[in-house]
Amino acid sequence: MEKTERIIFLIKFGQKKNLEKLRDNGEVYFKNTEEFNKIKKVNEEQGDENEGAIWIENLKDVKVTLNHPKIGEFNFKSVPNKFVKLTQFNHNYLTCSFYVVTDRDFNKSSEIEIDERMSELGEYALIITNPKNLIDSIFKQATSEKIALESKKVDYQDFSKEGKIHITPFLKKIEHSYQNEFRFVLKNCIEKSKVLTCKEIEPSGIIIPTVKNKKLQFKIN
Repeated sequence: MEKTERIIFLIKFGQKKNLEKLRDNGEVYFKNTEEFNKIKKVNEEQGDENEGAIWIENLKDVKVTLNHPKIGEFNFKSVPNKFVKLTQFNHNYLTCSFYVVTDRDFNKSSEIEIDERMSELGEYALIITNPKNLIDSIFKQATSEKIALESKKVDYQDFSKEGKIHITPFLKKIEHSYQNEFRFVLKNCIEKSKVLTCKEIEPSGIIIPTVKNKKLQFKIN
């Protein structure tokens, strides 16, 4: 995110009980990237087969030869004019993401709409109106636990082109750009999940229900 872009508020979608833990107790839940690979099978919006990847490579006309000592040799060819994707993973970090709204979102209008697909991430949304307090608290807690932490707005890119594409935790496929993520990454962590208990954010946190397949609208007065 450029220095001139200022965060207005952050939004977390999820189950009400988990959002209350975040708002009332400051419990920030981080998840291993492999979990998002698994979720992809049941939730297209929340899951991502590229999470944890350090590069992917799209290849055409792939030929593979397999030699077996008893059965012999087998030759395989990819489907003509279709890509075969190779992926190299390194699942050594945990992530936690929020939907971010910045001053740039209101450059053209005093109203914004959040994509209806975000309702697939949870039946409720926690709106954090003092994002600096939350961000500072997360960094303070990570420092106290001696965990390397990085955060910034996610960039989105087309991963369908031919060749090798290098990926970072802050680069995701263009199909997920509607999620407009501000992401926190705990580095060098191999646990399946972790909770950082930070300063309470209750005074600036509002929980509202989401409506299935309906846009969430905000207006700045």
